[in-house]
Formats: sequence, structure tokens, C-alpha cells
Amino acid sequence: MPNFPSLQLPKTLFNEIHSELKQRLIFNNLCSEEKTDLTPPGSSTYIAHIEITQRKPSPLTQPSKPSLLPMTTATIRTATTSHTLASAINEALTETRFLAQERKFTEAIELLTPFADSGDRNVLFSLNFAYDKRRLPGDRAKAREFLKASAALGHEKAISLIARRNLARWIGSQGHKSDIRPLAIEAAKAYVPQCLLAELDLPTVPTAELMVAVTAALEHAVQRGDRQAKAVLGVALLHSGDRSEYTTSKALRLLKCAADDGRLEAVRFLGRAYWEGKLLPQDSREAFELFKFGADMNCLDSRHLLAECYLFGHGVVSDIHQAVRLLKENTRAGYAFSPCLLGRLLVEGTELPQEIEHGLELLKLSASRRCSSAAAEIAHFLFWHPEYATIGYERQAYAFIAAERGNKSQEHMLEGIPAEQIPQLMKSVELIKSIKPNPLY
Repeated sequence: MPNFPSLQLPKTLFNEIHSELKQRLIFNNLCSEEKTDLTPPGSSTYIAHIEITQRKPSPLTQPSKPSLLPMTTATIRTATTSHTLASAINEALTETRFLAQERKFTEAIELLTPFADSGDRNVLFSLNFAYDKRRLPGDRAKAREFLKASAALGHEKAISLIARRNLARWIGSQGHKSDIRPLAIEAAKAYVPQCLLAELDLPTVPTAELMVAVTAALEHAVQRGDRQAKAVLGVALLHSGDRSEYTTSKALRLLKCAADDGRLEAVRFLGRAYWEGKLLPQDSREAFELFKFGADMNCLDSRHLLAECYLFGHGVVSDIHQAVRLLKENTRAGYAFSPCLLGRLLVEGTELPQEIEHGLELLKLSASRRCSSAAAEIAHFLFWHPEYATIGYERQAYAFIAAERGNKSQEHMLEGIPAEQIPQLMKSVELIKSIKPNPLY
């Protein structure tokens, strides 16, 4: 455990965490165990006209515990009190558990959807689960929508699940950098019990104080066998200000164990850390092996970095054919940065035969996937080769798109545009954003 400064947390938070964590397991049930709120937000009564079609009891349930709903089609004609509504919701949630055991997620969605506007966080979280497991086109977006809604209403598992996803994303892409604050915030939401977090205003708590509570919670989670907690704790130890040889060794052991368990964020973090040599000694060969391991797990980010290794000869003999093959695979899979690199190679014509039109199409494809570097590349190319522009103000439009997404390298192209020409420029911006290029290989 890192030697963070000795700090006083509200109501001895550090000591309370140990006893609290022994009694709480996160994500141990399908749906929340808490009873539904009796009163929907903003109302003491609620009128509902809800048709509930009863299914047969699940064969997975005990014979002595039949479904709580009647065995025939029942209609809740009117629920004139909040108590009646709460009772109907609890029955629907109980039946949903039986349906989920049978993997009848469509029926579960149909059963819960009439209650979606009731303001009940358990209903929203259960709808998130059903959509996430059903996985029809559009279901992932619906699942995220219900997950965010349930978290906004204070559902502990929803808050924790969102934080875990944010942690995985941050560790894989930004964890090798210097700022540990995002990890501290998200790890607190994911692993510190919400009853203890309620005493804190997270945005105002100093990072060092927060890491005391987070580290204690992560240690308990690792002891319980939480795979992601191993990766999070490993990254936290490597970021410790007074890191010792022991903590470094422990961090690497945790991260490699998490990687062996299939945690992609651990694989991505280790690869980038060895690649850039900030938190760990630079080792291009080790980075190459980790990128290869991640690519074998179908990680698009690792596959792209593996292509860069082959392209530039980092940790392996340079092989342009392998690099192009990997970049094409990633482009077809929808990765944003691979068509940018492949398009640049075709436009430059140094490593590959020059194909300017094809290269520009790939750069435009990458820009349509929100790659700011690709938009800046197009603006720069059109500055020197205006004959390749296909619409008015195309160069300035791509410079605007790049700046809008954080790349200011071509912002100077927007200077001096007359006010009367700005509407036409914005039309070009909207036209570019509406087009989805689809280059052929």
C-alpha cells in the first residue's frame, strides 16, 4: 500500500471502510435488493393503466415459490395511490427476475416498460440489464440511457457500474500519464460504499485524502478476487509519489495478474507504459509483446499500436505489409485512428505507392469517426493542394472540425474569414459531418 500522508477524514472514514467492506459485495445480485420508493418524484399519487400479461413460473424456481403474479392475464385498471403503484412495481420486478433466469429479455422489457416513467430507479436499472443482455440493434444505446437514468436517481449499482466502465477506459488510454485524479474519483464511486461517500463532496476532496479511502477499498476488493480492482490498485501504486521497489513489484504483479485474467485495460496500460517509459522503464520489445497479446484478444487499440510497431520497427523488425494488414483490419472494424495512419501513408507515397484520392477518402473516413488528427491532416493537405477540394470552404471546414475536437494546429486557416462568408462555411461543416465515407480496399 502506498505511503500516502496521514490524514483525518470525516467521521474516521478510513477506519469505517474496513468494517463496511466486509459486509458489502458490489454486483452480487441481478437487481437492487432495496425496496422501491413508495412515492414517485414530484407526486403523492399516480394513475396508471398498465396491462401485465402473466407468464408461467420459471422452471428454475422452486415449486413452493410460484410467481407472485396471477396465472392469468391481469390488468391494473387504476393505481390511485402510490402504495398500489409500488406494489405493482415490486411484483413486476420479481417476475422480471424469473424471466431473466430463462433469458426471456424481450418479455422482461415488455413487462417493465410501462413503469419506466414512474421514476423508480430499480425499474430503470433492470431495463438497462435486459437491454444490455438482449443485444438487438439499438439495445446498447437504450441500455446506456436507462443506466444513466438510474444512476442519476442514486442507484448504487448503476453508479458503480458507470464508474467501473470509466475506470477501464481511463486506465487503458490515459493511465500511463501523470494525472491520477480521474482514477481517484472513479475508483471511489466504484469501490467505496455509497453510504460513506455520502459524507464527502468528491470534487472538493484533495486527491491524497481520497486515495487513502480508495486504496483501502481496493485492497479489500482484491482480496475478494475482483479482477478489475487488481488493475486499478496496480496503477494507483505506480502513481504513488513515494513509490518504493516493493510497491513497484506489487503493482506489476497485480497488473500482470489482471492481464492474465483477461482485463484489457491492464494489457493496454502496461503496453503504453513500456512504450512511453514514464511509469516504467522504456522497453519496446515488452511493449510489442503486450500489444500483440491485446490484438489477439481483439483489442482495436492494441492492434493499432501493434501496426505502429511493425511500421516503425519498435520491438520488432519493420514490416510494412504486416502494418498495412493490421491497419486495414482495424479500419473495417470501425477504429477511428487506423484509417488516419493508413490514409497518410497513401497520400505521402513513401512507404506505399502513392494513391492520393484513396488516401484522402481514408482520412475523411477517420475524420467522420471523430479523429481530430485526420481533420487537421486534410486541412493541411488542401492548403497546399486546393485542386483536390470537392466543396466550397472544404479546407477551412476541416480546420474548424479539427479545432472543435481539440486539434488547434490548423486554426490559423480560420483567421480573416469575412462575416458574410461564415454561414457558407458552416454549411460546408454540416455537409462534411453528414457524409459517411466508405472507401473500397
